[in-house]
Formats: sequence, C-alpha cells, structure tokens
Amino acid sequence: MAGYSAAPEEVAATPSCAAGALTGKLDDIEGAAGHVYGKLVLTNAGPAACRLNGFLDVRFVDAGGAEFGAPADHDDSRPMPGPALLAPGGAATAVLRITQPGIQEGCLRSDATREASALAVTPPGGTGTISVGLAGGVTACVSTGVRQLLIGPLGT
Repeated sequence: MAGYSAAPEEVAATPSCAAGALTGKLDDIEGAAGHVYGKLVLTNAGPAACRLNGFLDVRFVDAGGAEFGAPADHDDSRPMPGPALLAPGGAATAVLRITQPGIQEGCLRSDATREASALAVTPPGGTGTISVGLAGGVTACVSTGVRQLLIGPLGT
C-alpha cells in the first residue's frame, strides 16, 4: 500500500515519521552519462500512520559506519508535492542521483575517494538515521566540497 489521501486536519494531526519506524532501500537503479539514478524508497514499518514532507538528508557511509563526503543537495527543479501520509506498510519515494567521481574536479585521484557501502538517510525534520545498503558499493568522494549526491522531494 502506498500513501493515502486525508483531509488537511488529519494531515496536520499525523505525526512525522521517526527514523526507527522506517525501512529504506534503493530501487530501479539506472546509469546515464556519468550519473546513476535510483529511487530511494522509505516504508513505514511502524504500527501507526505517519507523515513525511520535504527532502531527506542523505550521506555516504563507509564499511566502518563513518559518514563521509558532502550531504546530498536538494533538487528543487520540480514542484514540491504535499506531505506523504504513510499507513503502516505504506511507502514514499525520492529520486536520488549519484554523480560518478571520475568526472568531478577534486575527486579524480584514487586517494580522494573511498568505498561507500551504504547511505545514511535522515527523514525530514527528524533525528536518527536509516541505513540503506549500496549493493556492491559505490566509489565516493571524501571531500565535503564535491557535491556528488542530489535528492528530489519525497512523494507517494
């Protein structure tokens, strides 16, 4: 079940989704001219409905669990959808773009990169993170000055 429709007063009364009630995965991964695109899917694994609205905070994580590199920039090139209300089992998605490090200044040498095994995802306005595995890993820039991630707004 995806999100569901609700009256504005129900939307306002529905609590934000806590990281501990969500699971995440990266789906529909496709490559295109120096970029990899995928759908970052968050599913409400909790017992009650919750609300997500806006942009996720996304960062690379190495095999030791350390976050590194620059956080994802927000892709505000399209209209922001309204809040995603998630019933138990419901899901919201955001498009994630990962730029290949070999085409970015400041990330061309092998000592400027590290293998990322997961993404640390923080829900909008939330605390706590969800770990989303990166099957096979991704070579990522260590520098916080290289913008390698771009995340779109959450929608259902």
